[in-house]
Amino acid sequence: MGEGRRSVINKTAGAFFATEGRTARRCLDVQHAFSRAGTSLDRMQLVPILAFAAFTIVRPVADTPKIEGCLNKREMREAIDDRRAVQPLVALKAAGAGEKIRAELCKTESGLVYLITALGHDGHVSRVFVDAASGQRVGAR
Repeated sequence: MGEGRRSVINKTAGAFFATEGRTARRCLDVQHAFSRAGTSLDRMQLVPILAFAAFTIVRPVADTPKIEGCLNKREMREAIDDRRAVQPLVALKAAGAGEKIRAELCKTESGLVYLITALGHDGHVSRVFVDAASGQRVGAR
């Protein structure tokens, strides 16, 4: 190879590597700028998501009636006979799907409710509240 040709190749290669180095530096600068902005932006976007998640997790528990105490079997029979509560079978049907484990008639601020413990098809235990007077489902946790 001639001296002139080698010189052209070296100059071309040098220009290529110099350009590549500037491009790489520019890419790193851009990446760094976005990574800093992305971190604060991600945090700012995460706040509403976490607030929404906390609200939806806490909200169902707040909708459930506060149990003051449950009736024994004799008091439960008296409440059903006095028509202050529907039959337990009506409450069990209103509770929905899943295997029912237990049904208790309990006092709340607003009146009597059935507290039904059920085992779901997925294996999770849930508590369903059914209004004793109307037989309508009023909450679950």
